[in-house]
Amino acid sequence: MTGLPENPRKSSPRLPDFDYSQEGVYFVTTCTHNNQHLFGSVIDSVMQLNDPGEMIELWWTRIPERFPHLSLDVYQIMPNHFHGLIIVNEE
Repeated sequence: MTGLPENPRKSSPRLPDFDYSQEGVYFVTTCTHNNQHLFGSVIDSVMQLNDPGEMIELWWTRIPERFPHLSLDVYQIMPNHFHGLIIVNEE
């Protein structure tokens, strides 16, 4: 398509033949468009969430309410990205 930037990723980190719906612990990372600092700021080495950052935290923690076969482990919200561990359990 014209007008769209090329995907800067050279190769996918996903395993080509892996079934990502199977049980296990998955590391999730989500980044903002153009690395914009949308979720808050780091002040004195502590992440201070703004309203969008608090929204990310709220909806992340509510995932198991909507999807009972998923549970959550640690997560970290940064100014321009989010990391979290999500566990897929038997249904």
